[in-house]
Amino acid sequence: MGSWSEDNKHGGGVVVTLDGYYFEGNFNSGKMIGKGLLMTEDNHVYEGEFSGFSFAGKGVLTLPNGDALEGSFGGNFVEGVKVTGVLKKSTEHKEPNINATVSFGMLTYPAHEKWLELFNQCYSALGCSN
Repeated sequence: MGSWSEDNKHGGGVVVTLDGYYFEGNFNSGKMIGKGLLMTEDNHVYEGEFSGFSFAGKGVLTLPNGDALEGSFGGNFVEGVKVTGVLKKSTEHKEPNINATVSFGMLTYPAHEKWLELFNQCYSALGCSN
């Protein structure tokens, strides 16, 4: 869901995979770039930098038990994740609160603009004013 250009994801958007991964961020030519968010079905939450659909830079990975890894990341969950950073233990066992993530919902294409271009094209083809 989001913006497209020349049959590729381009701009703010969301990708949900069959494997249960939720990616949210900015896309360029079909690849996620820069700051983004990844959530998994088993409650891992990563906020940080991406290149393609892999971790690529600074970020925070919150584990299902509430512990968090903060540092520099590379790789992905399928091929392996390389981390140079600090493990911050949670004071109590808890599930990550996705609503507490800094960027959840903020990196997507604005809802009030999602269909604007499509409707403008239809209005123009029908000879109607916007």
